[in-house]
Amino acid sequence: MKSDPVEPIKRDGDDNGPEKVREQGLVMWTTVRDAVNKDGISISSPFMRKVSKRDYPDYYELIKQPIALEDIKKKLDHHEYPSLQTVRNDFELLFANAKQYNQTESAIFQDAKELWKLVQKTYSRLVPNDDENEKKPPSLNRLMRSRLEKLIAKKDPSGRPLCTEFMALPSKKEWPIYYKEIQKPQCLDAIQKHIKRKEYYSSAQFADDVELVFSNALTFNQDHTPIWNDAVTLRDYFRRLMSDMPAPYSLPDYAKYAQNKPSNKIKIKPPQQTQPTATMVQQTQKQEQAPASLFLRVPAAHGTSSAKVVTQTPLHTTHVSTPQPQMKASTEIEAPVPTPKQPKHQSKPPPPPSQPQPQQQQQPIAPIPQPPAQTVSFINATPSHYPRAPYVPTPPIHTPNPVMPSAPPSMVQTNSVPAYSTSQSPAPAVLPLSHQLQSISLRIQPRGRHLTLDHRDGVKSWVVRLVPGESSIILSNITFLGDNEDEASSAEEDEAEKDEEYDMDVDAEPGSASPSKNGRKKGKGRGRGRPPKASTLASKAAAIKVTKTAKKKPTSKVGEIQLKLNNFIQTLSNRMTPTAIGLVTERSEDTTSKIVKVSRNNDIMHEDVDAEGEDDGEEDATAEGGVMQVGEGKKKKKKKKSKKKKPEQSDPPRIGLTKLFPTGIYPEGELQEYKNDNSYRITSEEKRHAEKLANEDPETTYNDIRRAAEVHRQVRQSARKFIRPGMAMTDIANYIEDGTRALVEENGFESGVGFPTGLSLNHCAAHYTPNAGDTTILQQGDVLKVDFGVHVNGRIVDSAFTLTFDHTYDKLVEAVKAATETGVREAGIDVRLGELAGYIQETMESYEVEVGSKVYPVKPIANLSGHSINKYQIHGGKSVMLVKNDDETKMEEGEYFAIETFGSTGRGRIVEGGECSHYAKKVDAPHVPLRLTTAKSLLKSINKNFGTLPFCRRYLDRAGESKYLLALNHLVQQGIVQDYPPLCDQRGSMTAQFEHTILLRPTRKEIVSRGDDY
Repeated sequence: MKSDPVEPIKRDGDDNGPEKVREQGLVMWTTVRDAVNKDGISISSPFMRKVSKRDYPDYYELIKQPIALEDIKKKLDHHEYPSLQTVRNDFELLFANAKQYNQTESAIFQDAKELWKLVQKTYSRLVPNDDENEKKPPSLNRLMRSRLEKLIAKKDPSGRPLCTEFMALPSKKEWPIYYKEIQKPQCLDAIQKHIKRKEYYSSAQFADDVELVFSNALTFNQDHTPIWNDAVTLRDYFRRLMSDMPAPYSLPDYAKYAQNKPSNKIKIKPPQQTQPTATMVQQTQKQEQAPASLFLRVPAAHGTSSAKVVTQTPLHTTHVSTPQPQMKASTEIEAPVPTPKQPKHQSKPPPPPSQPQPQQQQQPIAPIPQPPAQTVSFINATPSHYPRAPYVPTPPIHTPNPVMPSAPPSMVQTNSVPAYSTSQSPAPAVLPLSHQLQSISLRIQPRGRHLTLDHRDGVKSWVVRLVPGESSIILSNITFLGDNEDEASSAEEDEAEKDEEYDMDVDAEPGSASPSKNGRKKGKGRGRGRPPKASTLASKAAAIKVTKTAKKKPTSKVGEIQLKLNNFIQTLSNRMTPTAIGLVTERSEDTTSKIVKVSRNNDIMHEDVDAEGEDDGEEDATAEGGVMQVGEGKKKKKKKKSKKKKPEQSDPPRIGLTKLFPTGIYPEGELQEYKNDNSYRITSEEKRHAEKLANEDPETTYNDIRRAAEVHRQVRQSARKFIRPGMAMTDIANYIEDGTRALVEENGFESGVGFPTGLSLNHCAAHYTPNAGDTTILQQGDVLKVDFGVHVNGRIVDSAFTLTFDHTYDKLVEAVKAATETGVREAGIDVRLGELAGYIQETMESYEVEVGSKVYPVKPIANLSGHSINKYQIHGGKSVMLVKNDDETKMEEGEYFAIETFGSTGRGRIVEGGECSHYAKKVDAPHVPLRLTTAKSLLKSINKNFGTLPFCRRYLDRAGESKYLLALNHLVQQGIVQDYPPLCDQRGSMTAQFEHTILLRPTRKEIVSRGDDY
């Protein structure tokens, strides 16, 4: 037997016609409109019209069915109300909306409360209750309280209360991430207080809040964790409780859950005994132990008295279980509730949620490679050859044989067009054309590197880089391609002559093949008969000797070996004797390249370089430490080969730099001399040498930084053309990061993105990048700061710029850019950081920005700074502040800095605000035992993919992580990972940023990130 629904109570006004309803409705409406407070002031004015969407946009997000007094008046005039009860319902909705949006202590809340009482009195007067014996409908407050108490009392089969974790909200201090992810926190304790204060004016409001508790829990916690399971169980139980709410408080959305309740028939038997027996006691105990869903609920309209409800004391606890990482889509146990068709002041139950619970799952632990330490040194690159270098000979130059003097210290550029050498060294002797080089052995001193160059490698010239400190080259074991062939041919001819001298007549069968000797077939066999006369044999032998002499190749004498080093030629008289060549150069920052060429004749000396289309001077400027090139002459001249087309970068840039720079040498940045006032500093060559030995080869470091800088230049120049208003911030970030990964040829810790792409807007100065699901769109009036980094072997290049799309804030951008240039110009070895900040401040504060009719001074942001950069560490420990201070710390030789300046039209100080996206593992992170399995797993993933490089939540998504927010927050709390929230000035202000990376070399500074754009 099922419970019947309660019949709605009919009132006299419900049967009246439309005109009668309109007249009574206008009476109610006029009464509300004319209501005044005790001071005679009208209290209905705020309810006459709907609030402005422009002034109160959040009102329409919170209130789903806005209504005002003028709307009720229009509906009355158009006879849209079928009964006076529907008019009353609209008044109830009007004042319920006002109470929901406004605070309890506000005047409009109190006015809405008084007006609703007035509506109820007027309605009771217009529609009197003639049935004296009719019972009043059950109290909404009592119905809500009873259902909430049953929900709180719900236990699992073991007797554990299920609502313990849902009674109170998590601590904001311990779980700040919960309040960032959950927009509307709710708990059962707060709902109890609302019921006690009678702040719920409809059952729909009560149901929405309870559903919100469980939907928050399902959203924040991982699927099928204990707290997630408890939330699903309680949510379903609550829906069954709400399915039998009596009218007029029943909600159609919960009707489907009543069908899922088990139907139990109760058999009524006449009593057989007047005293209770043991059987009756046992049956009573069984009924008490049965689940609540098996009880029969008697309709309120037919019951004579309501059953007493035993209130269980709620469990108030401040302990919060550890929240699990968020996953937006939660798994539902039952089918979703269908959307109702405009129910009266009711909202459909929201998807389920609440607090956190630690996950007990364990994951397999695999060894994760740790990022290299800060003092990891690189292995010096060994020389290597470049295959298939183009080679074209030039016409011979006829000059007298000179005596070889020592090479002059300066280098003179050569020219391949005239027929005379422009070198200051004496011209070499004219040597006859000989064979091409077959192999040669090189030993470079004093390090003793040994190289064997062989033509079987498939190359015609060899280029080897000489690292600093190498002073001489020893050449030995020189062979030529023609040597073995000449020796073999002469040996064969001698053997043939010997065979013919001792050749005797041999009888052969007619038609048979001639016998072979030494693998060669003889001529026709001589027939039988008399042997020839001696005179005949002598004449034939003489003829054969003359013929062989004519066929013999003329032997050519192997000429001398010549080497060309920086356009100075040295002749090696004995090709088989090891010869040492001294490389005497002056050590400086601009050391020219050392080019050594080995050739058989001097007529190809200058063409070897010019065949590439490059000038000697340009080749020399490409690297410090030197380049050695070994080439060879050819016996015959060949036509010049057509030049190969150099590869070009695509648009957008997606070709790796190693394809554009096959030599592995990347362009230098802008070079600036140090100021003269730095000449007093104490220098020590021995100390520098010790530093180089303790660290890695400076040339390797410089080249890594330059490669990263070239990637940054190409990507940012493409990004400046790509970024336009109307684009999503996520699309901009992906465009920049995809280009960076392609050009730097991302390869784990060897090369990749240096840190997340910063795309801070307007008053936000730094540390904003879109998270997954961010829908922010770039607007025409926005001021966009683009800050991204590239790293090669842990060497990070950090550079930033600002974009505007109208001219309002051009002066702000100009001021910050000028301040950055000042910082770059004044930076140098032994410069004190406090003084450098003063120069930056003075430059920036000399600008003003006019917006409309108001002028704003440009202020440097006092609590932001530039910074030094260490290997795999974006913030190296030294800070370049933007306001003058007493910092006596000096810049030192070999360091490199990010000179980064920020300007603002606001107060010039930033605070943390907004959703965090940037994170980085601390270099000095403590060893803390982690209890959460998810935190351990996430830490291993961070070590494997990022090390100490900064990362963002999009990068974790890209690495395959999911529902990691709880674990990430736990790592932050334990001090292992540092979070970097967005840094913002006051709202309404605008901020700008520019940044360059500079390298403090021993004799000058290099602005490695300098490009054509800035």
